[in-house]
This record gives sequence, structure tokens and C-alpha cells, in this order.
Amino acid sequence: MRNWVVLLLLIAGVQFLPGQNVKTVYIPEDIRAEENTAKETVVRELSEQEIFKTGFLYCVDDSLYFFNPKPPEIVKLTLHGDVVKRIHKYGRGPCEYIDLFNLWPFKGNLALMDGTGRKVIFYTKDLECLSEFKLTYQFLGIFINKNNECVLFNEANLDRYFWVYSEDGKFLRKFGKPLHPKNPDKTGKDRNQFDSVRHIIYTPEKDGLWASFRNRYDLRYYEKEKLVGEIRAKEGYFRWKEKEMMNMKWKSYIDYPKYIAGSAHRLFYFIKKDEQIFCDVFDLNDYRLLRRIKLKVDYRVIAHYKGTTFYALAYDESENVLLFKIEV
Repeated sequence: MRNWVVLLLLIAGVQFLPGQNVKTVYIPEDIRAEENTAKETVVRELSEQEIFKTGFLYCVDDSLYFFNPKPPEIVKLTLHGDVVKRIHKYGRGPCEYIDLFNLWPFKGNLALMDGTGRKVIFYTKDLECLSEFKLTYQFLGIFINKNNECVLFNEANLDRYFWVYSEDGKFLRKFGKPLHPKNPDKTGKDRNQFDSVRHIIYTPEKDGLWASFRNRYDLRYYEKEKLVGEIRAKEGYFRWKEKEMMNMKWKSYIDYPKYIAGSAHRLFYFIKKDEQIFCDVFDLNDYRLLRRIKLKVDYRVIAHYKGTTFYALAYDESENVLLFKIEV
């Protein structure tokens, strides 16, 4: 009887790792993608708004926040692409920044991560600076948990943990030790960076966290800072080719994650594979892959608005930046 149960779980694509209470689901090897089922609409071309390069894009309430890399500035936009306000505070002084990488709503305001400047800066939604705290280490990502603690992550720290700080910058703890061993080069740096967190979604109701990673398809789910679930693909699902630079060999990935988001009982995972952009839709209750949707445009950055609606940036044939609305 026990052997039959194990066999049924394997057929369903569900495995439980020995000695761990971690539910692991593998995606099917043959996935048929839906074409022309997503609605992709150009909202406007942004050069007239003096946006000429794609940067990071975020949706908060009914506004878009764009990190313009050149010059480094924060731009607040309407959903129609009109500039509401832009600020340029490059530097290392109070409320100044070097490189902005991430944004998260916090107590009716915004928490921004300055990776190179090694600090978290708090702004109002109208981009008025409130306060900041400095960091010893470099981080690129931030989210706020249900206890109003700042959780920081990135690919710069070799241990790949999530680091938890109070809102005034006091280090509290870290969690999320990688499951896979690092593959360091002669300098001790992990060149493959398989455990580098790229994007997250956080649900305060369950204190739940889904994370995607830099160079692999796999997703991990943490609840109360404990790893409890994974969605995985077979080994080598994301393709790569070897490059050599400065007498060093690198893995250059052709396929990679773009963005993840959650809504109700669904998880949306945007990936680039085989030179195409896809959105994989999962059931959050049992981790089943429900749909794979093929998108028409090579989006550079994507941001979740609400429900099944997203905003994104892409280049047209003349290298102008276009703002898109996507409905999947």
C-alpha cells in the first residue's frame, strides 16, 4: 500500500524531501503555451517624458514609480504615463542615493533600497524624504514584513540569506539558508549565483514569501521564515553558454526569470526562455501549473498593478521606451 502512495505522488509531480517538511512540485516537461490570450496594450511612448532608458518599475496604489538610471532619479508617473514628480538627489549625503534597486510600501510611505550607497531611504508617496538608515553590507532588494521589519536580500552577499532589520536599522536576524552548495571560483566568489534572489512576493496574512532566483527556474516558498515548498524544473531547464573574459570563464544564461507576482490564489511567474517571454500561472494551493501564456513583447521590466493586470516597459524598433499595460 505504501509503495502505491509513493508512486501516485511521483506521478502527480509532488515529492517530500527526506527529513524535511518541504513540499516539492515539478513542472511538466512538455508545456503547451497559449498564444494571443494576453492583452498587451501600449499606454504611451515615454521619450516626451524624458525617459530614454528602461529602469526599475513599481506600482503602488494607482501610481507608477520609475527609477531612471541616467540620470539617476526617481520618477512618479500616473497609470497613463504622465510625470507627476521627479527628484534627482545623487550623492552620499542624507536622503541622497547612488543606485536605487528596489521599492516597497511602508506605513503609507515608501521604503527604497540604495544598493551602492548601502542604505534604506524612506520617502512619502509624493517623494518627500523622511529618514534613512545605513548598512554595513550591500543589498539590492527589500520588502517589509507584517511586523514592519525591513527584510533585505541580494546577490552581493555570498551566504544568500534574507537579513531582517528594524525600521531604525538594527540587525535582528537572518533566515533562508540556501539548499544548494555554492560553486566558488579561485577568488571564493560564487560566479554561478544560483541562490541569488531576484524577485519576491510577500503575503502578510500567512507571513508567506515566494522567491525567484537568478539563474534557475525554481521558486521557493517560506512561511514564518521556514522553507515549506518549492516549484522546480528539471536540471538544465534554463540554458546557458560559456563565455570567457579577463582569463575567466563565465556561465552566461540565455533563459532567466523576469518577475513574479501573486493575486488571490494564483502565482504569476514571468520568464524568458528560448528568446520568448512567457507567464506561467500556478495554483497557490497545490503549486500546479495551470497555464503558460506566451507574450508578444520582449519586456525589460514588469510591475504588478492588481489582479491579473501588470504594467511593463519595453523598447520599440527606434529604441524609444514604451509603457505597456498587460492583462493575462
